Amino acid sequence: MFRSFAASATEEHKYFPVWPLSFDAKTYLAIDYRSPTNSVRELSATFLLVEKANQAFRWTGDRA
Repeated sequence: MFRSFAASATEEHKYFPVWPLSFDAKTYLAIDYRSPTNSVRELSATFLLVEKANQAFRWTGDRA
């Protein structure tokens, strides 16, 4: 999921990651995403996700 989130930050999306990903980690959810120019941008979500990934790494030491 983390890879999909990072991979969605493309030039088309003005380098904002697409936050509303479905459970398959590929499909954009229609409730918050209609097109690259018509979507909800969760700016704080990017930082929260990186912070939580860092915490998980520090707790477990697992680089995966």
